[in-house]
Amino acid sequence: MVEDVKATAKTIIEKYAEGLSGLTWAECKEAGLEGSQCDALVAALGEGPQGEITKDEREELKRAKLGQEFINELAGKNGLKAVEARAKWLGENAVPRFWGFGKEDRIKIIKEIGRLKPEVAALAIPQLIGLLAENDPEIRKTASESLGQIGKPAQARLLEMLRHENPQVRLAAVEALSMQIDNKVDSKIVDALKQKLHDDDPNVQRATASALKKAGSKAKSALPDLAKALEKTKSDKYLCGEFIDAIRSIDRTSVQAKAAFQEVVNQSIDSLCHGQASVALNPPRKKK
Repeated sequence: MVEDVKATAKTIIEKYAEGLSGLTWAECKEAGLEGSQCDALVAALGEGPQGEITKDEREELKRAKLGQEFINELAGKNGLKAVEARAKWLGENAVPRFWGFGKEDRIKIIKEIGRLKPEVAALAIPQLIGLLAENDPEIRKTASESLGQIGKPAQARLLEMLRHENPQVRLAAVEALSMQIDNKVDSKIVDALKQKLHDDDPNVQRATASALKKAGSKAKSALPDLAKALEKTKSDKYLCGEFIDAIRSIDRTSVQAKAAFQEVVNQSIDSLCHGQASVALNPPRKKK
């Protein structure tokens, strides 16, 4: 009997973990369970991303006459056994394979990873990191967004990717880290990002400035690097504008900021860049 319970729980986990739809009611019935039991299981596991099997969900499973042994086999000690199996399957199938899923399904898989509980989604971080080097920009963007959603568990690998030889990978890493920036931003992220203001690729520079802008006053340590980058970028109106906006968001009244704005006003080749620096240096007064 114990073996039957284990085998049934294993079958349910496999049906939930493997496939684009999660666990369906029909699949549950195929495993030999009753309708009311399938109702409870689909509610607990369901289709698509789920978190742990909660205390309330365990009670619902008990009411559906699914025994404690079965529930323990399904949930594991932390309630995450089934969803961890799904995270592993998603990671394996997010990557391109000769007999694997097509682009649209892979994008769906990658997005689902980003919606999982961060500590569970972390199981697929190696695969997502690998996708940052894919040729397809939509795959790269989706992988970057999912890594951004995962948050802290992905930070160490993303910081490593800032040093990658491929500028597309560096850009995707910056964009993922940018999603994780809030008013409690880790100083390690700011310290790593400010180095990317001097990147060889202007797209990486632009994305970095935008990320630091989000950090606001928490990115004050990046002001010297922003000022240097701005002084070197007087003829690129797009980069110039990003750097100016970032400095203004962090601290436009500092001595460093004013000196950088004045340097652009004095020497800028581009008229738009010159104008932006002038406004930043002498912002219009609000009408009373």
